[in-house]
Amino acid sequence: MKTFKKVISFSIWGDSPFYCQGAIRNAEIAKEIYPDWEVWFYVNGIPNDIKESYIEQVRKLKPAKYIQEQIDSFSSENFDENTVSVHMRSWADDARRQCLFSFENYFKYMDEMPDKNFFVCADHQSCIDTLKERYGDRVIDYPKRGEGDFSPGTHYMSTLEASQDAIIEMYLLGMNPTILGSYISTFVEVGWWLNECKGNVIIV
Repeated sequence: MKTFKKVISFSIWGDSPFYCQGAIRNAEIAKEIYPDWEVWFYVNGIPNDIKESYIEQVRKLKPAKYIQEQIDSFSSENFDENTVSVHMRSWADDARRQCLFSFENYFKYMDEMPDKNFFVCADHQSCIDTLKERYGDRVIDYPKRGEGDFSPGTHYMSTLEASQDAIIEMYLLGMNPTILGSYISTFVEVGWWLNECKGNVIIV
């Protein structure tokens, strides 16, 4: 008869006390609420055989012609060894998680990169605007189709074009050697996988 373990699993990206202290507290609470369960933590250290098996599956994904053309054109015109990818999940559409986002956390890293340009993807137009005010023309963003505000709840976000633009951005995000990503957002992780895990990811 097959037996199963009772497991509560967490993923931790980064070594900031903000993440690690929360992980410790979760482990303590789990002992109180689920005393017969084990707590497992997954850290940024995926075994190579597991990583390769995922990459093998990712290689089977072939972007449609328009999407691939946009990826190739934008990256060739805008990316070089001095480009850093930045993904900002502000949680503007989720009040419970807005406390996870802070511009200051991004500024801390980006201010230390005076010779870099930043390719920025964000869930809210105000994030891109704020970075452009601070870093000027060093900030690059993919020109989405449509007009106006490209943020949650707008008409654009319910269109096919929005889905295509998001896929393009996801591929572009993972193409640069350094990626600043948002905590618990899967957008940056998928972009990293789509580009076969080549970038160094820093979770902000």
